[in-house]
Amino acid sequence: MITILPDELLITIITYLNYRNEEIINCRILNTQFKDIVEQPITTQGYPDVNRISLWYFSIDYLLYRNEINRVIVAANKEFDDKYINMLIDKGWI
Repeated sequence: MITILPDELLITIITYLNYRNEEIINCRILNTQFKDIVEQPITTQGYPDVNRISLWYFSIDYLLYRNEINRVIVAANKEFDDKYINMLIDKGWI
């Protein structure tokens, strides 16, 4: 039976986890290998905002970025639909 997973495999698994779920926090508290990996500072070459930031906070920042992009897309689509309907009304097509 495998008691310890290789770090590379654990990082791959971690990247697919849902960070909004409470179970991820429990994993972080209970498993020391998991905690060490997600809290170890990393640096990505050529990306200035990722200088000595942990995988945990990098993932949370990415989720916040994706949520903001989704909000902008929804707002843009709603504005487009409103303007499109107004244009159709102005032209007398509706």
